[in-house]
Amino acid sequence: MNGRRIGTGLAAGLAALVLSACFGGGDDDAAPRYGRLVVFGDSLSDVGTYAPATSLTGDGAPPYFGGKFTTNGAAGTIWVENLAGVLGVEVTPAEVGFDGSSVRCPAAATPALAGSCTAYGQGGARVTDPNGLGRNADGSGALTVPVVTQVANHLARFTAFKDTDLVIVYAGNNDVFIQFEAFAVAAGTAQAQAAAGLLTPTEALAVPRRRTLALAVGITISIMAIPALAFVLRVTHLFDKFLT
Repeated sequence: MNGRRIGTGLAAGLAALVLSACFGGGDDDAAPRYGRLVVFGDSLSDVGTYAPATSLTGDGAPPYFGGKFTTNGAAGTIWVENLAGVLGVEVTPAEVGFDGSSVRCPAAATPALAGSCTAYGQGGARVTDPNGLGRNADGSGALTVPVVTQVANHLARFTAFKDTDLVIVYAGNNDVFIQFEAFAVAAGTAQAQAAAGLLTPTEALAVPRRRTLALAVGITISIMAIPALAFVLRVTHLFDKFLT
């Protein structure tokens, strides 16, 4: 019963936080004007980094049958592209490729789109470690350029951020996944050692405590992501487009 009350209270609190961030406070009713959308992150904001790997001809050239992690198809767009549409700006992949071969800002082949290559999210990317999910030790597989390098690449290409940029960093999920995997291996080893009598009673008791800590970290990250997304929705007045 207490667990149910706590869960209900947490859900209500998060809902209130989201609504407050999206609709509450402030006297500025005018939607801000943005000239460019810049997004750093992982698969959740990847607009097609790995499209060449889905080449129907098998040589990395179009047509492609995929390349995105959340939706695909000729009319399939993800939230980055949808948000760009609401803001009235163009956004294209900052880099596309696979297996150690890539091209930066392919849209620059069309001069009018040279400044649109600001979607840096790559499936499997981590925050600082280049060895992300799907990338092999020899550099083959996924590119997984980490967020810290994504930012550096943006500054190298565009020199600086602009006052009219809407900059979004949405990352950290893959770091959590990899840490959970490492923890699971360590926990399995510890349990096997405990069963074999190789651990002291104190060390054996520490195993479930570590599990609890890992679960708490995961829940904390999830909770922090909700108000962050709500803040983005508020500052862009995205909900207003559907309420008017």
